Amino acid sequence: MKKFIIIALALIAVAVGVYLYKNKSSDGDIVSSITNKLSGSSSQVMEYVPADTILFGGNLEAMDYDKLMAFSRNFGLNFEVMGELFNKEEFDMGDAPDGAKFVFGFVKKMMGAASSNYPKTMGVPSETDGAIYTVGALPVFRFSLDGSNTFQTMVETIEKENQITAKVGSLDGFEYREYSFGEDVPVTLVLSTHNNQAVMTLNTLLDDAKDLKLALGIEKPAKSFSDSPRLAGLVNKFGYEGHQLFLMDNLGIVEGITNPRANHFGGMLDDLLVAYNVNNGPGVSVLAEYRTPECQSELTAFVGNWPTISAGYTNFDANSASYKMVVEGSNAGLLDSLQKLHGHLSPAMANKDMLFSMGMGFNMAEMTGVLTDVWKRLTKDPYNCSSLADMQNALKGNNPVMQLGMVSGMLGGIKGFGFGLVDMDVSAMEQAQNNPMAAADSVSLIMTLSADDPMALVQLAGQFQPMLGGIELEEGAAPKALPLPLPVEVNGSLRGHDLVLSFGDKANAMAANLDTNSSIDYNGLFSVNYDMGRYFGMINQAMAMDPNQDADAEEFQRVFNEMFKNVKGRYTDKTSFTKNGLEVTMEFDLN
Repeated sequence: MKKFIIIALALIAVAVGVYLYKNKSSDGDIVSSITNKLSGSSSQVMEYVPADTILFGGNLEAMDYDKLMAFSRNFGLNFEVMGELFNKEEFDMGDAPDGAKFVFGFVKKMMGAASSNYPKTMGVPSETDGAIYTVGALPVFRFSLDGSNTFQTMVETIEKENQITAKVGSLDGFEYREYSFGEDVPVTLVLSTHNNQAVMTLNTLLDDAKDLKLALGIEKPAKSFSDSPRLAGLVNKFGYEGHQLFLMDNLGIVEGITNPRANHFGGMLDDLLVAYNVNNGPGVSVLAEYRTPECQSELTAFVGNWPTISAGYTNFDANSASYKMVVEGSNAGLLDSLQKLHGHLSPAMANKDMLFSMGMGFNMAEMTGVLTDVWKRLTKDPYNCSSLADMQNALKGNNPVMQLGMVSGMLGGIKGFGFGLVDMDVSAMEQAQNNPMAAADSVSLIMTLSADDPMALVQLAGQFQPMLGGIELEEGAAPKALPLPLPVEVNGSLRGHDLVLSFGDKANAMAANLDTNSSIDYNGLFSVNYDMGRYFGMINQAMAMDPNQDADAEEFQRVFNEMFKNVKGRYTDKTSFTKNGLEVTMEFDLN
């Protein structure tokens, strides 16, 4: 129990630590700035990222640490408490392999530095430059150093404090340190510093010239990511700034799996399968079924409809941040069809007085048509690739049109649904086991159903619940109690295109003051909105109520409270299909 608690908090800390290093902020013409940097004038790290990397996460501009910390401090995270986590006796790595002990020691130093002067403590510039990427199939983490010996001294300290013995090697005159993960793990962790940069990667059973030499950057790639138009295209197409940009090349991955000659990833993957003897015999690849001419053609065409997943900030300052993730779509006809699924996300669910809310927008009248179109696209032309043919046969045996037709026929008028938690008395929930009504009385909820004619939904419900047959709700009137066979009183009201259901005093008061929803525009699929301060406060209050807490649980609750007690702001996100693909937009507002 004790180790689980500490590890749970450590995972939070690690996530924040990675966030600390990778994020950044800047002013001015972002697109112009990034385009200039992609021309090779700024990031020295980018010179080592190969143009055909299948995975990239990093910064295209130098990150000003003080600007980053302005947002982090306004958010309210307690970095001092995070640093304390790794000093717990439960984190004694004992007989763990040297590789695991080094990773733990490095993260411990990183988290300790977060509460002080991070760049000076870690030996990195105040405007840092770093990236996570792949060289072939190997992951690489590379970042700039500040020119001092601070980082090298820290590595020596980590080894001494954790009783780690590094194997020191040399390759073409470049020294590196190697840490074992144990006899049962056939890869090792490698760390090297040269050219005022640090790089971490894995060493495999392949000949060093095939993997380690390339991953350490002893030779720069013939064509780097900064020379490629891929990043500039993403920035311009999706409006990203250079903050924590992420890219996964779905198409490149599938091309490498189906054809080892297609790219560096495919070639190294093939070499690794042979080196680790995981094939189906000499000359017979474990991936053979995916490497037939039919699969090479059909799988790449299939995945080509969604060639990349990318993400990045579109705004970042001391009090707000906007982030976007895009599953890129290339099939215009398919995207046009999927956009017809969009329903209405009610503005009522964006009320800032709610603790938590979520919305689902589905145009039920279009549901059958859209899913039928997708089903036909997947089943019309026969596949010859075995894995795709199996999927196609399964779909042909489960045509959803009939079932969906019945559902959408009954609910065709519904355009969206919303659920909002207005308030919750956590202390009253303690009585729920003995008195279920106490739990119901402690919650205030609002639900919305959006439709062209929301009163028609009440009349439809009256066919199944005759007691609702005579109910009349007037536009803009106060919430009215509905005669429902429920143990709590549910009130109904009309606000334009919204049928609003509420129960609980605070929810009823909020419902009474909701603005009329005069539009039924089709504005998305999903939305989430929550008050981060109240959310974490409620979790902390719930943990403190446990009467059976042992010493470990009490310590977890104390650390959790100290870590998040000053967190504030609102988080919102929205998911939609657009002409670019599937987009998720996220907003953090700390004002």
